[in-house]
Amino acid sequence: MDILANDFFCLPKQLDDSYTRCRLAGVPVELLKPRNILPENKLINCLAANTILLNITDRLFTRIFSSRSPIEYLLILCDQELVALKLYATKNFMGMVDNVEIDIGTVFTEESCGTNALSLAREYKRIVAIKGDQHYSNLFKNWWCVAGPLKDYMGKTIGYLDISMLVAQELCFVTEFLKAIIFAAEKETFLLDLVLKKLQPESQSPLSTEAEKKLTPREIEIYRFLLQRLSSTEIAEALQLSISTVRTYRKNIYQKLNVNKLADLLSKYNR
Repeated sequence: MDILANDFFCLPKQLDDSYTRCRLAGVPVELLKPRNILPENKLINCLAANTILLNITDRLFTRIFSSRSPIEYLLILCDQELVALKLYATKNFMGMVDNVEIDIGTVFTEESCGTNALSLAREYKRIVAIKGDQHYSNLFKNWWCVAGPLKDYMGKTIGYLDISMLVAQELCFVTEFLKAIIFAAEKETFLLDLVLKKLQPESQSPLSTEAEKKLTPREIEIYRFLLQRLSSTEIAEALQLSISTVRTYRKNIYQKLNVNKLADLLSKYNR
């Protein structure tokens, strides 16, 4: 096993502590599917509460899965409570996912799934790798998993990412892959925060009387972004809208305020 991969394994005592918690929670060693999956009504609320996280990682995952992978694996995005928000599996791995009945809403706590990389990553606040036979229950005995916390620009954990696979030989590659994904996702959250900070009250110019009378609340929101010289792409990112929708709003704002371009808007209103 590569030295790099070994750096992420838990100590024997840490695994024993996890096994003890599983026994106390009544998790059977024979467990073959998760014990806790959120009902639809709670899952809907959970997904809504993590919209920004989902949008950021969805773009990253889409780019990742658009290219060929040298291995078969499953990528899991969880919230702070270890509820699965999104699953991405390479083609041949999808059958394994269906066999163990994992889906969005699956809760990856020790009480639900026994010892696993996600629960250990939350417990020890770091990237954790776990071999198949280190899992407490039979649910993931054939899986090698690597998981780690995903943080925002302030260093606060906002979710967890896990990569699971069947082939042990590729564990070193997967740990580096996971680190790269986490870095890219955290960079996205940092850039989004920079955009949002530009619209803090202390940085906003007073709203002109004309804009207040002629623009809708959403148009005013975008109008303020334009006065801060944000691009349509940045505005779409901040408001979780499509770029085409932002461009439509932008066109309407120009028409209502009788300007032809951003330079005219800035000259007339950004004072």
